[in-house]
Amino acid sequence: MFSRLLGRREKVQEGLKKSRESWFSRMVQIVQRRQLDEALWEELEELLISADVGVATAVNLIERVREEASSRNLKEAEEVVDLLKAELVALLTAADGSGSREQPLAPGQPRV
Repeated sequence: MFSRLLGRREKVQEGLKKSRESWFSRMVQIVQRRQLDEALWEELEELLISADVGVATAVNLIERVREEASSRNLKEAEEVVDLLKAELVALLTAADGSGSREQPLAPGQPRV
């Protein structure tokens, strides 16, 4: 029984590894190939949505990164990576410790 559970766990971990590697390789491909333009911002947003951060969160992240990139007068896509990382870290380490900048659900509410 334990060997079956370990086998399933290994399969899940291998699947997550492939997804993680695929996501990061897509991110690298997006930012290495071009300057900042509308298509790049849309691809970054789509990539975040595909990573299950949620549509609203992805849009907000991209808006914040885009505004900061503009204020710093950044021109290259690679320069945006550090800004995006910082925003992702800020999101995950929100002041309330929940990892969310949105209102938490009321106790007893279903969570998906």
